Amino acid sequence: MFTVVYTIFGWIVIVFIFLSHAFVSRLFILPFTKNKEEASHFSTRPFLKCGAALMGVKITVEGIENIPKESSFIIASNHQSLIDIAIYLMMIPRKFSFFAKKELISVPILGGNIENMGHFIVDRNNTRVAVKQMDVARKKLESGYNLLVFPEGTRTLDGSVGEFKKGAFMMAVQTGLPIIPTYIDGAFGIVNKASWKIHPGDITLKIGKPIPVQKQEKRHEKEAAEQLAKQARDAVIALSGKPDPLNA
Repeated sequence: MFTVVYTIFGWIVIVFIFLSHAFVSRLFILPFTKNKEEASHFSTRPFLKCGAALMGVKITVEGIENIPKESSFIIASNHQSLIDIAIYLMMIPRKFSFFAKKELISVPILGGNIENMGHFIVDRNNTRVAVKQMDVARKKLESGYNLLVFPEGTRTLDGSVGEFKKGAFMMAVQTGLPIIPTYIDGAFGIVNKASWKIHPGDITLKIGKPIPVQKQEKRHEKEAAEQLAKQARDAVIALSGKPDPLNA
């Protein structure tokens, strides 16, 4: 009974926070700022923190000093829950972008928020278009953008860390941006892919030391990206403090 009540309360809070931010930002923030991407991005933080407080969710960050204060970077994280991005929006002090599938743009309010924040849109059903979109994203990274990626490609079904796909790491070796390995612990227990039920709990975000990356010639990109994907995953597993499920 408690889980049912908490779940209903939790989704009410999420919807309320989502709509409140959209209302306030569009009426009182975005019309009066030149940099709409930064304004839209950072204005989400107090709303999300308010939502976490209302739900009694405590978020702890370890290693925040590993986030560069000025230079660009790519965060590579495990993916436990649909609230993972919200965790990063609350706790990372720098603006970042992430890849959003094209279909989300048509969702009322959410689509507008994604565009306002300057996230990268990808058409997964059209390879030719997706390649062009990835090229645009790469150029933006070279111009100073930061990127958050979930290299597993989807949320975990059991809480463990799956294999890392090399796509994001290809962009890293093309741009020379460092990879910052991170591990989210606790979000899976709050809400996960297998259920819409929400449970109370606490979350820890662990941020590892940046992995330096050298820009590669085109003929070496694939091999370098594969090696970097393995190195990043090993770093994330080390942050988790748990055995590697793929070696069990």
